[in-house]
Amino acid sequence: MLCATCTTIFSGHRPPLVSTPSSNIDDIVRPLHSDISTLCDGAINGCQLCDIVWRHFFRDKTPEEYKEFPSFLRDGAVHLMRNGTRYRVKGLDQESARSGGDNENHGDGNGDGDGGFEIMVELNARMDREVPRWKTINMSVLNAEECLAPLRELPKPDISIFSENTWRTMAQWAINCIENHPKCNPTTEEAPWYPTRLIDVQYLASSDPVAQLTASMFNMSTGHFPANCRLIETKDTPPEDFYITLSHRWPAQGGISARLEKSNIEQMKEFIPHDILPPTFQDAILVARRLNIRYIWIDSLCIIQDSSEDWTKEAQTMGDVYANALLNICGTAALNILIPLRNPELIHPCIVKSTWENAPNYEFIITDFQFWKDRIYSSPCNKRAWITQERWLSPRILHFTFDQMVWECRTHEASETFPLGLPKQLRLNKHTGFKSPGNSRIFGPQQDNEKEGDRYLQDWYRVLETYGCSEVTFEKDRLVAIAGVAQTFASLLQDTFLAGLWQSHLPGTLFWSVHKGLRSNHPFAPPSLAVRDLVGKSPTYHVTKSSRLTSYEAPSWSCASVSGDIKPGHLIPLSSEESMIELLIA
Repeated sequence: MLCATCTTIFSGHRPPLVSTPSSNIDDIVRPLHSDISTLCDGAINGCQLCDIVWRHFFRDKTPEEYKEFPSFLRDGAVHLMRNGTRYRVKGLDQESARSGGDNENHGDGNGDGDGGFEIMVELNARMDREVPRWKTINMSVLNAEECLAPLRELPKPDISIFSENTWRTMAQWAINCIENHPKCNPTTEEAPWYPTRLIDVQYLASSDPVAQLTASMFNMSTGHFPANCRLIETKDTPPEDFYITLSHRWPAQGGISARLEKSNIEQMKEFIPHDILPPTFQDAILVARRLNIRYIWIDSLCIIQDSSEDWTKEAQTMGDVYANALLNICGTAALNILIPLRNPELIHPCIVKSTWENAPNYEFIITDFQFWKDRIYSSPCNKRAWITQERWLSPRILHFTFDQMVWECRTHEASETFPLGLPKQLRLNKHTGFKSPGNSRIFGPQQDNEKEGDRYLQDWYRVLETYGCSEVTFEKDRLVAIAGVAQTFASLLQDTFLAGLWQSHLPGTLFWSVHKGLRSNHPFAPPSLAVRDLVGKSPTYHVTKSSRLTSYEAPSWSCASVSGDIKPGHLIPLSSEESMIELLIA
């Protein structure tokens, strides 16, 4: 849905397209919101355009928070902003539309609109230098793709994920992947592999039939089962079914109270009381039960937390844990629950029909080029170093983002907004396709590894770039957190892993660098504000320069010796004439 203000974009006289020659900028740029408060109200009330624009320009503060405290803090500067927004329209030809939304500035605007349009929204007064000046929003003609036309008939998502429609969507994604995606289901004659420990989520502690019935009843008001779980040692209690895994972000302060320790391991084998589990764990167990999967692996419950010996042993098989799971549940938004109550209006596909008086009219679907980046790539959970291998090795992932479920496997990407698959404009964005094509090559039908060598190395570089942007709680985990992926590539490349680099291509890979010298790239505040010294530095918006680790974790020539965004080196084999070096020992 759109608010009354945003609806005016699609009615009356459409402004000339950006490419139209004009001596008057006012002919092309039109006013939109007269005041930031109307943008805020629109986002709160479910206007999808207002929501997209708000999250772009004011990403550290929700509209609800602004409503309560109408100011912004930027690097020690308070902004009492009252300016509104303006917009312009850019036409796309068919070829421009096919190129997708790879960045905020793609296309030259010379199209006539036969491939759709873009709305470009700008704040009247810029606040953050590091935020792109214009927010580009795509308008695709509804019948342009097969996956778009059925969106007209979609029911609106429910306010809670605990609804039959939501579960049906989730199950359809999983069943379709398991039955129809060869790349996601590599054939093997080996016996199933299981972790050392699993949580049995369908365990009923009581033998009383009435108690069992009560324990298995689903409470629609809370979305939870009251039944207990138990810990099993798989060598003593062989699993009878598949298992799933949970990826989550540990709290910055206080840790997790539900932990497996030496003192409680025997009790947890008897049962794990439901009420000691944090809400994220409870939700993950609910997902397993609703998908009729009996076992789940959760790190803090399946690794003895006060045993360094057990942690070291289990860390060596962490890659196998995720690679052999049926599904990974990812608490991508890193909240204390998988998904909070959400506004269904903001999830439902935004379809609008133009009624322009001076131009051809279409039925459009409005999409945000940064849909995937905002929900997956830039999410808090995906800044964890461990998530790189969890996400890469898992055959399929169900992300729980801040507003909806998102599906990611080696073949397909979808969401509650686009349940049949992401539109072309979103699929071609550089932030999508993390698990493909490289992941498909590695886990798909067997390839000629010698011929695929350079392509595998390029796939490794992509993993390394993603990993370099992440953070570890303990620097000693920097190489351990990617060991599972490294083992997979070592087998494919028939190569030796040297602290983040490959022996066969050591000359070129030694040319790695730290991209832009920054760990994070958050907006700076304008330097001229007089109130700058009157407030503390904002904890949300900051820049951390890359630096050497304070303790020795890797040799200085290794990219694992620094904290920073890694830019990989070059593909120069040790055996080539270009290398001009001789490796004496490694």
